[in-house]
Amino acid sequence: MATACGGASEPARLETAPPPRDDGAAEAASPASTETPELPDEDVAAAIASLLDRAAELRDAELEVNVLGGIAILNGTTQNLRQSWRAADLAKAAMGVRAVVNRVTVDVPERDDRRLLRDVQHALAAHPATDPWEIDAEVSDGIVTLEGTVDTLVEERLIERVVAEVRGVKEIRGAVVVEHSPEARRSDAELEAVIEGRLAHDVRVEDDRIEVDVDDGNATILGEVASVWERDRIIELASIQGIRTIDVFVDIEWWRTDALRDGRPATSNEEVVEALQTALFFDPRVPEETIDVVAARGVVTLSGTVPTIAARNAAVRDAANTVGVERVDVQMTVEPPEAATDERLVRDVRAALQRSPHTELAEIDVTADGGAVVIAGEVDSPFERLRAEEIAGGIVGVITVDNQLVVDAEVAAIADTALKQNIDHALRWNPYVDADGVEVSVADGVAVLSGSVGSTRARLAAVETAYALGAANVVTRLNVRGAPTPAASDL
Repeated sequence: MATACGGASEPARLETAPPPRDDGAAEAASPASTETPELPDEDVAAAIASLLDRAAELRDAELEVNVLGGIAILNGTTQNLRQSWRAADLAKAAMGVRAVVNRVTVDVPERDDRRLLRDVQHALAAHPATDPWEIDAEVSDGIVTLEGTVDTLVEERLIERVVAEVRGVKEIRGAVVVEHSPEARRSDAELEAVIEGRLAHDVRVEDDRIEVDVDDGNATILGEVASVWERDRIIELASIQGIRTIDVFVDIEWWRTDALRDGRPATSNEEVVEALQTALFFDPRVPEETIDVVAARGVVTLSGTVPTIAARNAAVRDAANTVGVERVDVQMTVEPPEAATDERLVRDVRAALQRSPHTELAEIDVTADGGAVVIAGEVDSPFERLRAEEIAGGIVGVITVDNQLVVDAEVAAIADTALKQNIDHALRWNPYVDADGVEVSVADGVAVLSGSVGSTRARLAAVETAYALGAANVVTRLNVRGAPTPAASDL
């Protein structure tokens, strides 16, 4: 449950949709005008509270939203750390938000620190991207302290995400140090060029409004973005090896109608391949050297081998985020670095499901046959069903996952109706999507998005919104106005 307080002490109700973003709003935001469109804090708070209340992952959270001058302040409790971070991410993507202050605490039953430490260590060792790093962990009263060294800020954040998935973790502290190897050292000009290239080829950011400067490995980024969420994506893309610190000074201008249009020049096949190979290189979840990339007329084909299903999915997401990609043809095969017995796979999948706060109480049967894992049983929601499959797919040695988990039919039918309403509502408060052009239908937890949007970024934002609200899968039939109509896909 989430409640909104806006700028007042009484809970606010959202009675109106956000104002239309038309040419007048763009004119008001032009340099010649000093007027800035504003949304009442009460409306923004009510919209965020509604988004949090509708998110499948946050159904057990008790949250309060207060907005003061566009700054969203989140208070309350969640049952795990990942929920707290998800709440902040949803707030960052809402129109009218200039910053987010996350004061949410994790309220979970106490766990023995030794058992929690064991689970944290097992989670880091089980993840193929974090296993090679020398990371030490200590636990005290549910607070995990991490120490060690990594190559990039992205790797540091990946470690934190893996630890946050462990049941009982209340907070993460530590001194994980980013150390740049002398072999990978680049000049400031080279670092600047790499960051600018990543921004230019990622559909999640509008690079023509961003300036990058690197001095002695310290990056400074200036410009305008449409949301706090977009600002975080810029930080993520700038977190490459060789960068020591990142200072971001951007204005949040959610009302700009050009955020809904795709004004980038056409991208050649060669540029798409180079951009995606760069994205894969900087993604610690993906072994880019074993993946082959081919691009032709908006279709990217990924072939080669990956160690886990999770790595394959990460590569597909990297492709979907690349400018010029309309559809991804997945031909990668999962080849674990070492063979695992069926008994070990069953044990590892079960242990991972029990470590997760989302699936620890679910009665899930796990069987394995030559790397093919079957998960069966009954779960409480489509979100739990999807999360269990993701967890199983992250285990080294698992080649395929047959998800036979079922949700009660009555619950599933109610969930489908609610999910459609939730997606419709959330899209109206997304700064990138013209919700009037998007039609949503849901059946068996699968959301189908049809219609048209103004940019590839808007299409991706619509898909991300549907997943965030609990869709088990998203079929995209959205046409980018002015671009060739892509075949239906589930990017």
